[in-house]
Amino acid sequence: GLYDNRPDSPTYKKLDQLTLGEDGEEAVLKIPPGVAHGLKVVKKSAELFYVTSKVYNPQEEEGRIPEDDPDIGFDWQSLS
Repeated sequence: GLYDNRPDSPTYKKLDQLTLGEDGEEAVLKIPPGVAHGLKVVKKSAELFYVTSKVYNPQEEEGRIPEDDPDIGFDWQSLS
């Protein structure tokens, strides 16, 4: 799940859901700063490799949004 939280973006406050790596295919997804993101595994198992473009500083860069935020409305429960 991707949610654009960048006020100057043309996709501001838009939610997108992607299915990656179907049937063992590898996938790479680059997520820009300001786009909230989360992952759910819907089939079998998954391997996630998380890479950052610089040293991560949680005090300056971490921004949490509750998983049930009604403004985003992403369904974390269903497996589709």
